[in-house]
Amino acid sequence: MINQLLSTDDFVIHISNEIAHQNGLLKLYKVDFDPDEFISSLKKFNMEVISSSDGLVSKVIEREKKDDLSQTTTNFDWHTDGLYYDRIPDYVILFCNHPGRGKTPTIFSDTRDVKRNLLDVSSWQTLKKLVLNYISKTGKVYQKPLLNKHPIGNQSVVQLGSRVYIGSQLDINLGNVPTCREINTAVQDLYQALDNNICLRHFWSKNDIVIFDNRTYLHARIAESIDRSRELLRLWIRTNNVEK
Repeated sequence: MINQLLSTDDFVIHISNEIAHQNGLLKLYKVDFDPDEFISSLKKFNMEVISSSDGLVSKVIEREKKDDLSQTTTNFDWHTDGLYYDRIPDYVILFCNHPGRGKTPTIFSDTRDVKRNLLDVSSWQTLKKLVLNYISKTGKVYQKPLLNKHPIGNQSVVQLGSRVYIGSQLDINLGNVPTCREINTAVQDLYQALDNNICLRHFWSKNDIVIFDNRTYLHARIAESIDRSRELLRLWIRTNNVEK
């Protein structure tokens, strides 16, 4: 973590250098953050902020919208952001405007470690055959492979969503289609591997920013109760060095 309070421009310079020299970025900063200035400055480095359904800057606050977990402060299980995009956001920024009671952490799990952390070695072979079907707020379903290759480094990574159903790929030989029991066992094994491999558990303070690689890391929110004063901002970044 960089404890010095950075200006928005300095923060952009820091992350542009980090993104240029590594994949699997997960880093914590303190920033005097101006979203409009950030969006403008990012363009100088051939990167852009892309819209979610809430616009370029999304407020993660309690609005008691059960159909949108970004608009709540209760538990939000492991997920990848932007699954309704053909090319998901490359990086996600979370900025703390107000920590509320400060008792609701965001947790991160490095999905590159999933394979070696599975309890049953056969689970990996089952997971390779699965797709997740993400149900958007509009009810439209977007299908994604559960396991994917990171476009930089070609490492296996995991995609998940909170509002999904998981099933077999349909373009494989009928004899290779996993059974319901095999799918259930593999998915349970996957969640246990993620739960046992939390690489960051961050309790928020004002001006904290976490930036992370949206393909490498899954993130989740752990909440004891509703916190109406907690407010984060979320922005999605697309770079020019990642293929679709």
